[in-house]
Amino acid sequence: YSNLFNGWFATRMMKYDENRFVMIAHSLSKDLNYSGFVPIHDSLTSLYNKHKFQEDLNNSLQQKIPFNILILEISNLDKINAIYGIYHTDCLIMELSAQLKLLLHKSKLVETYKISNNQFAIINFISYAHNSNIIDQINDVFQKNMKITSTEKIKLNHVMSINHIQNFHKNSLQILEESFQTLNTAKKKKLLSLEFNE
Repeated sequence: YSNLFNGWFATRMMKYDENRFVMIAHSLSKDLNYSGFVPIHDSLTSLYNKHKFQEDLNNSLQQKIPFNILILEISNLDKINAIYGIYHTDCLIMELSAQLKLLLHKSKLVETYKISNNQFAIINFISYAHNSNIIDQINDVFQKNMKITSTEKIKLNHVMSINHIQNFHKNSLQILEESFQTLNTAKKKKLLSLEFNE
């Protein structure tokens, strides 16, 4: 579903109950970048999308201040989708996104992005040592069972990687490649993987 009206772009409409619908819409003035037509928000969750993530990553490299990239992947999302269907899976993703946004946006030093169907990215400028606090808070979110239907709750499984970036001679594509390599290491270990980017 998509429609344009009164300067707003409605990107998602979902049935809430027999008589009510929920619509997700974005203001065009906020959802488009300066080139005019490239959306920077994920249409399902309203989090920043992969395009905005890459843009902010380039800006972070230009500032030449050490920062961290956290990549979070939901490892059992395909299985959940196969069992419960896309509607309930989308509702689950929206709930998770809202919890992550509420958790992480308390700090102006942290920004959250949805970069694929089952992956989120976080850029922060806190010290590498202080990442443990964010990790603990994210893990706390995943410890809770989330509502999947009116009668059922489910637990999301996840893996997470952190790359500490302090080499500003590399470009954003190299940084991204290394970050996903770290995530692959985390998936093999089935736990958190931490890397310094020298």
